Amino acid sequence: MVFGDSQSGDAKKPDYSLWQSTVQNAYKANPDARFFLELGDAVEVGQSNAHWNNWFAADKGVIDSISYMPVEGNHECYDMNINKTEPTLYEGQFNLPHNGPYNNDEVYSYDYGNVHLVVLDSQLLEEYNFHPNLVNDEKAWLEKDLNQTGKDWKVVFWHKTPYSTKAYRTNEAIKDAFDSILDKHHVDMVFNAHDHAYSRTYPINNDQIVGSPALGTVYVITGRSGAKYYNDNVQKVWDADFFDPQDMPNYIVVDVNGSKMEIKNYKMDGTLVDDYTIDKKIGDTPTTAVPPKYNKPRLVVNGALLNQPLMPTFPSQINSKWYFPIKPVVEFLGGSESVSGNNETLSLNVQNYVGTGIIWSDNKVHTLVLTNTSTKATLDKALIPLPDSVMVDSSKNFLISADDMNTLFGFTWKYDSDKNILFLISPDTNNLFTINFFLKKLYENFGPHDINLFKKW
Repeated sequence: MVFGDSQSGDAKKPDYSLWQSTVQNAYKANPDARFFLELGDAVEVGQSNAHWNNWFAADKGVIDSISYMPVEGNHECYDMNINKTEPTLYEGQFNLPHNGPYNNDEVYSYDYGNVHLVVLDSQLLEEYNFHPNLVNDEKAWLEKDLNQTGKDWKVVFWHKTPYSTKAYRTNEAIKDAFDSILDKHHVDMVFNAHDHAYSRTYPINNDQIVGSPALGTVYVITGRSGAKYYNDNVQKVWDADFFDPQDMPNYIVVDVNGSKMEIKNYKMDGTLVDDYTIDKKIGDTPTTAVPPKYNKPRLVVNGALLNQPLMPTFPSQINSKWYFPIKPVVEFLGGSESVSGNNETLSLNVQNYVGTGIIWSDNKVHTLVLTNTSTKATLDKALIPLPDSVMVDSSKNFLISADDMNTLFGFTWKYDSDKNILFLISPDTNNLFTINFFLKKLYENFGPHDINLFKKW
């Protein structure tokens, strides 16, 4: 059995009654389960004995009957004030294999039957001060670990999502760290949490959708097994199946039998939501139907497809540069637009979110002014040079290039010719606009913004 994010959702209220209902219902429906995993953010406050005590009380009768193989999440690294700490309480709770790079409970692997299971630590930010070489150490260990296994199935678990369902969330550092190694060793399935929604991707190899699980890895986000949910989860272009568990938590049951691996996603009350099987001899069920190649280029922002009527016109190449209307991108990310003559003004409110609250906001609405044919933008009072000129099409839509988007907001881009999609990818962030680049521009050009505010993020 696999669970995601059983946390209470409130640091001051260690209420784990929904987790209790979910885990108890799951075990009652699957009494032959051999072990269970919770993929991080088991508790709201990792450095709180009250949260851990209530969590253990909620799964009594399960955790003392079958093995529990945990995964560390970011909340295991927080104290009551959301300060980042070492996950000392997490590390002291469990008896796990100490065969990872640090010989602790955060990274390890084990075998069950013909399955090799790997647990990774995705808290690259939270643990940077304690394990500054975590990424490189994990990569070297993962390469060696997967190279040594001879098991038929390889399954990997970690908390943060490389293929997120959150509208504004990206974790490119996680993707860059692990995915190429998974591709090389043909890991069959990856399970993540963090987003509190359920999704199952198409098979993916080299960050591209492929037509069969024999050619790639299926990534599953497990949903939520506790009280906390989000209101901004959406199905992304890489998702073959998506479910947002708003009304009640959910859980996953994984069954491996010889050449077959079946995963079933259930709501807490036992309602079946998704049933997917990989058979190494014949393929998958339901059969992967690769998304079509679009007749017109499409724009995708952090995995979300921007369609008409939000998109007034399709992306296009002008002088060998990709251009697109900036208004729908800004509106999708929470800003607004107004036009006066040759000028377009974009209003941007920069906020960072952690958990249920705002961890940082400068409480100001910033303005970015773009001028037709100009190669400069005005960000509040600062002039920012652009690599390409701003353009206005025949329908009076203001267009900027993908390279301009990178200069202004730090978004990288790539064009997928197989799907005819222009992808915009923000730097790793939870915020509506990228504080790493946006406020840095303000700071560098005219201040007075405290650079430490975004350094600590």
